[in-house]
Amino acid sequence: KLIHSPVNHNHTPIISSRGCPCKCSFCSIPLFWNGTWRARTPKNVVDEMEECVIKYNIREFHFMDDNLTHSKERTRQLCLEIINRKLNVKWSASTGIRSENLDRELLLLMKKSGCIFIALSPESGSKRLLREEYNKNLDLDHIKEIIRITDRVAIRNCAYFVIGSKGETTTDRKETLRYIGNLAKNGLDEAGIFVMMSHPNTKVSR
Repeated sequence: KLIHSPVNHNHTPIISSRGCPCKCSFCSIPLFWNGTWRARTPKNVVDEMEECVIKYNIREFHFMDDNLTHSKERTRQLCLEIINRKLNVKWSASTGIRSENLDRELLLLMKKSGCIFIALSPESGSKRLLREEYNKNLDLDHIKEIIRITDRVAIRNCAYFVIGSKGETTTDRKETLRYIGNLAKNGLDEAGIFVMMSHPNTKVSR
């Protein structure tokens, strides 16, 4: 009954884009896809969804993209395509989407198109660790606001964190714990906490 997020209906994973242009120090995806991001058109993606609905009575889709929301406009067009076809489906983005392109307007559109779950990837509550070790330029306050909005519009949310990197200090870990607590106060439903895994040829493996 679980893929990366809760399952409620006949369901399938779906991939609408591949790769990620970000260069997080622990991630092998930029190496695998050579730092590129390739996306299918919203029409092409929803054609597949519609076929699944008609042929197999699938009512729930779990996007497994490496970076589903890399393009804000494409995400918006994808939602509009689902809405305009009146598919009446549910969908989730459960692999840890980037938060920079999310705002209240887009989240409301995602909700209207059937989004029931998103996972964000702050990775740490330590700005120093994010900047110096993880190569992530994140606005942690913006993520907190996204959690607050999703809670209010009834999109279930999750935040992923990584602990145990070589450069992590006790202070960094305490800041992460404090940040998770702050997210919980703002409506965080789930926290996924993972131990750092060193993939070959990534920055953290050197």
